[in-house]
Amino acid sequence: MMYTHFVALFATAEVQIAYHSASRDIKKLDENKRNCIRKLNGAPINIPYNTHYIHGEISPEDDALKSYDPYFEKYTFVDLESFYKSALENSELNSVDVAAYLKRKYNLLNAFELQKNLYYIYADYLVSNGKPPFKARFVAYDRGPVDQKVYADNKYNKEKLVNNFNFEQKAFNLTKSKEFLKFIDSEVNKYKFKFKFEMSDNPTHRENTPWSIAMEMNKDVINPEITDRNILQNHKNELIE
Repeated sequence: MMYTHFVALFATAEVQIAYHSASRDIKKLDENKRNCIRKLNGAPINIPYNTHYIHGEISPEDDALKSYDPYFEKYTFVDLESFYKSALENSELNSVDVAAYLKRKYNLLNAFELQKNLYYIYADYLVSNGKPPFKARFVAYDRGPVDQKVYADNKYNKEKLVNNFNFEQKAFNLTKSKEFLKFIDSEVNKYKFKFKFEMSDNPTHRENTPWSIAMEMNKDVINPEITDRNILQNHKNELIE
Protein backbone atom coordinates (compact mmCIF):
# COMPACT_ATOMS: atom_id res chain seq x y z
CA MET A 1 0.00 0.00 0.00
CA MET A 2 1.36 3.42 -0.98
CA TYR A 3 2.02 6.04 1.69
CA THR A 4 3.63 9.45 1.60
CA HIS A 5 5.98 10.23 4.49
CA PHE A 6 7.09 13.56 5.88
CA VAL A 7 10.19 13.57 8.09
CA ALA A 8 11.82 16.45 9.96
CA LEU A 9 15.34 15.85 11.28
CA PHE A 10 17.48 17.61 13.86
CA ALA A 11 21.02 16.55 14.77
CA THR A 12 23.95 17.68 16.89
CA ALA A 13 26.90 15.72 18.26
CA GLU A 14 24.76 14.57 21.20
CA VAL A 15 21.21 14.48 19.83
CA GLN A 16 19.69 12.97 16.69
CA ILE A 17 15.88 13.16 16.61
CA ALA A 18 13.16 12.87 14.00
CA TYR A 19 9.50 13.77 13.66
CA HIS A 20 7.66 11.48 11.28
CA SER A 21 4.18 11.70 9.79
CA ALA A 22 2.78 9.34 7.15
CA SER A 23 -0.56 9.19 5.39
CA ARG A 24 -2.30 8.08 2.21
CA ASP A 25 -4.17 11.40 2.36
CA ILE A 26 -1.88 14.08 0.88
CA LYS A 27 -3.98 16.93 2.27
CA LYS A 28 -3.75 15.54 5.77
CA LEU A 29 -0.01 15.03 5.43
CA ASP A 30 0.48 18.56 4.12
CA GLU A 31 -1.41 19.90 7.13
CA ASN A 32 0.90 17.97 9.49
CA LYS A 33 3.90 19.28 7.58
CA ARG A 34 2.69 22.89 7.81
CA ASN A 35 2.04 22.53 11.54
CA CYS A 36 5.55 21.18 12.07
CA ILE A 37 7.30 23.87 10.03
CA ARG A 38 5.18 26.64 11.55
CA LYS A 39 6.09 25.49 15.05
CA LEU A 40 9.81 25.18 14.32
CA ASN A 41 10.05 28.47 12.43
CA GLY A 42 8.18 30.25 15.22
CA ALA A 43 10.79 29.35 17.85
CA PRO A 44 12.49 32.22 19.70
CA ILE A 45 15.85 31.16 18.23
CA ASN A 46 16.71 29.65 14.88
CA ILE A 47 16.39 25.85 14.87
CA PRO A 48 18.48 24.19 12.14
CA TYR A 49 16.47 21.27 10.75
CA ASN A 50 15.89 19.59 7.42
CA THR A 51 12.91 17.79 5.93
CA HIS A 52 12.32 14.82 3.65
CA TYR A 53 9.39 13.61 1.57
CA ILE A 54 9.26 9.90 0.74
CA HIS A 55 6.57 8.16 -1.32
CA GLY A 56 6.34 4.42 -1.70
CA GLU A 57 5.07 1.10 -0.41
CA ILE A 58 6.29 1.80 3.12
CA SER A 59 3.91 1.31 6.02
CA PRO A 60 3.42 4.32 8.32
CA GLU A 61 5.37 2.93 11.32
CA ASP A 62 8.71 4.52 12.26
CA ASP A 63 10.49 1.16 12.11
CA ALA A 64 9.26 0.59 8.56
CA LEU A 65 10.90 3.85 7.49
CA LYS A 66 14.15 2.82 9.18
CA SER A 67 14.05 -0.51 7.40
CA TYR A 68 13.42 1.22 4.08
CA ASP A 69 16.38 3.58 4.50
CA PRO A 70 19.13 2.80 7.09
CA TYR A 71 20.00 6.52 7.09
CA PHE A 72 17.18 7.02 9.60
CA GLU A 73 18.38 4.32 12.01
CA LYS A 74 20.54 6.71 14.05
CA TYR A 75 17.56 8.97 14.78
CA THR A 76 15.20 8.68 17.73
CA PHE A 77 11.65 9.21 16.49
CA VAL A 78 9.50 11.39 18.75
CA ASP A 79 6.21 13.30 18.64
CA LEU A 80 6.13 16.88 17.40
CA GLU A 81 6.08 18.53 20.83
CA SER A 82 9.05 16.48 22.05
CA PHE A 83 10.87 17.17 18.78
CA TYR A 84 10.33 20.90 19.17
CA LYS A 85 11.40 21.05 22.83
CA SER A 86 14.54 18.98 22.29
CA ALA A 87 15.53 20.82 19.11
CA LEU A 88 14.99 24.18 20.80
CA GLU A 89 17.03 23.24 23.86
CA ASN A 90 19.86 21.81 21.78
CA SER A 91 19.95 24.73 19.33
CA GLU A 92 20.90 27.15 22.08
CA LEU A 93 24.59 27.81 22.59
CA ASN A 94 25.81 26.56 25.94
CA SER A 95 28.96 26.88 28.00
CA VAL A 96 30.38 23.53 26.86
CA ASP A 97 29.99 24.49 23.18
CA VAL A 98 31.80 27.78 23.74
CA ALA A 99 34.54 26.21 25.88
CA ALA A 100 35.24 23.60 23.20
CA TYR A 101 35.56 26.36 20.60
CA LEU A 102 37.88 28.37 22.85
CA LYS A 103 40.16 25.38 23.40
CA ARG A 104 40.38 24.58 19.69
CA LYS A 105 40.71 28.04 18.22
CA TYR A 106 42.69 29.85 20.91
CA ASN A 107 44.60 26.97 22.46
CA LEU A 108 43.26 27.67 25.96
CA LEU A 109 44.67 24.54 27.54
CA ASN A 110 44.73 24.96 31.29
CA ALA A 111 41.59 25.02 33.38
CA PHE A 112 42.25 28.42 34.96
CA GLU A 113 42.56 30.35 31.69
CA LEU A 114 39.65 28.46 30.11
CA GLN A 115 37.25 29.22 32.95
CA LYS A 116 38.39 32.84 33.33
CA ASN A 117 38.02 33.59 29.60
CA LEU A 118 34.66 31.83 29.50
CA TYR A 119 33.40 33.82 32.49
CA TYR A 120 34.60 37.21 31.26
CA ILE A 121 33.09 36.61 27.80
CA TYR A 122 29.81 35.77 29.49
CA ALA A 123 29.85 38.61 32.01
CA ASP A 124 31.02 41.32 29.59
CA TYR A 125 28.33 40.38 27.07
CA LEU A 126 25.63 40.12 29.74
CA VAL A 127 26.39 43.60 31.09
CA SER A 128 26.70 45.18 27.63
CA ASN A 129 23.58 43.59 26.12
CA GLY A 130 21.33 42.86 29.07
CA LYS A 131 21.05 39.19 28.14
CA PRO A 132 23.39 36.19 28.36
CA PRO A 133 25.36 35.18 25.24
CA PHE A 134 24.96 31.47 25.95
CA LYS A 135 23.48 29.10 28.48
CA ALA A 136 25.74 28.74 31.52
CA ARG A 137 25.67 28.36 35.28
CA PHE A 138 28.66 29.79 37.11
CA VAL A 139 29.37 28.92 40.72
CA ALA A 140 32.03 30.12 43.13
CA TYR A 141 35.11 27.90 43.46
CA ASP A 142 38.19 28.85 45.47
CA ARG A 143 39.92 30.27 42.39
CA GLY A 144 36.92 32.08 40.95
CA PRO A 145 33.75 31.58 38.89
CA VAL A 146 33.49 28.10 37.37
CA ASP A 147 30.98 26.48 35.05
CA GLN A 148 30.73 22.97 36.46
CA LYS A 149 29.75 21.26 33.20
CA VAL A 150 32.84 22.67 31.51
CA TYR A 151 34.93 21.77 34.55
CA ALA A 152 33.78 18.15 34.44
CA ASP A 153 34.34 17.71 30.70
CA ASN A 154 37.71 19.47 30.77
CA LYS A 155 38.93 17.32 33.66
CA TYR A 156 37.42 13.93 32.92
CA ASN A 157 36.54 13.89 29.22
CA LYS A 158 38.86 16.22 27.32
CA GLU A 159 38.51 14.27 24.07
CA LYS A 160 34.74 14.73 24.09
CA LEU A 161 35.16 18.44 24.78
CA VAL A 162 37.67 19.04 22.00
CA ASN A 163 35.54 17.06 19.54
CA ASN A 164 32.43 19.08 20.31
CA PHE A 165 31.84 21.16 17.17
CA ASN A 166 28.36 22.36 18.13
CA PHE A 167 29.58 25.95 18.38
CA GLU A 168 30.30 26.14 14.67
CA GLN A 169 26.78 24.97 13.85
CA LYS A 170 24.90 26.94 16.47
CA ALA A 171 26.81 30.23 16.25
CA PHE A 172 26.26 30.56 12.52
CA ASN A 173 22.52 30.23 13.10
CA LEU A 174 22.49 33.31 15.34
CA THR A 175 20.86 36.45 13.96
CA LYS A 176 24.11 38.40 14.40
CA SER A 177 26.60 35.59 14.08
CA LYS A 178 29.44 37.70 12.61
CA GLU A 179 29.18 40.26 15.38
CA PHE A 180 29.19 37.54 18.04
CA LEU A 181 32.27 35.85 16.56
CA LYS A 182 34.07 39.20 16.47
CA PHE A 183 33.07 39.81 20.08
CA ILE A 184 34.55 36.50 21.21
CA ASP A 185 37.72 37.16 19.24
CA SER A 186 38.18 40.59 20.80
CA GLU A 187 37.49 39.22 24.29
CA VAL A 188 40.04 36.42 24.02
CA ASN A 189 42.64 38.78 22.56
CA LYS A 190 42.02 41.03 25.54
CA TYR A 191 42.14 38.38 28.25
CA LYS A 192 44.02 35.29 27.19
CA PHE A 193 47.49 36.46 28.15
CA LYS A 194 46.23 37.96 31.40
CA PHE A 195 44.92 34.56 32.48
CA LYS A 196 47.72 32.40 31.10
CA PHE A 197 48.91 31.79 34.63
CA GLU A 198 47.23 32.14 37.98
CA MET A 199 47.37 35.70 39.26
CA SER A 200 48.47 37.05 42.63
CA ASP A 201 45.81 39.75 42.21
CA ASN A 202 42.85 37.66 41.11
CA PRO A 203 40.33 40.24 39.76
CA THR A 204 37.27 38.12 40.57
CA HIS A 205 38.36 38.05 44.23
CA ARG A 206 38.28 41.80 44.77
CA GLU A 207 35.82 43.35 47.19
CA ASN A 208 32.17 43.41 46.05
CA THR A 209 32.68 41.26 42.96
CA PRO A 210 30.03 38.70 41.98
CA TRP A 211 32.29 35.91 43.29
CA SER A 212 33.01 37.56 46.65
CA ILE A 213 29.35 38.46 47.20
CA ALA A 214 28.21 34.91 46.39
CA MET A 215 30.74 33.53 48.84
CA GLU A 216 29.89 36.07 51.56
CA MET A 217 26.12 35.61 51.31
CA ASN A 218 26.24 31.81 51.17
CA LYS A 219 28.86 30.83 53.74
CA ASP A 220 27.16 27.52 54.48
CA VAL A 221 26.87 26.57 50.79
CA ILE A 222 29.59 24.75 48.86
CA ASN A 223 30.14 26.43 45.49
CA PRO A 224 27.25 28.92 45.64
CA GLU A 225 25.73 30.10 42.37
CA ILE A 226 26.83 33.40 40.84
CA THR A 227 23.56 34.69 39.43
CA ASP A 228 23.07 36.88 36.38
CA ARG A 229 21.58 39.54 38.63
CA ASN A 230 24.72 39.53 40.76
CA ILE A 231 26.90 39.83 37.65
CA LEU A 232 24.81 42.68 36.23
CA GLN A 233 25.12 44.63 39.47
CA ASN A 234 28.73 43.91 40.40
CA HIS A 235 30.79 42.93 37.35
CA LYS A 236 32.09 46.52 37.31
CA ASN A 237 34.19 45.65 40.35
CA GLU A 238 36.20 42.95 38.57
CA LEU A 239 36.96 44.68 35.28
CA ILE A 240 40.47 44.47 33.86
CA GLU A 241 42.09 47.32 31.99
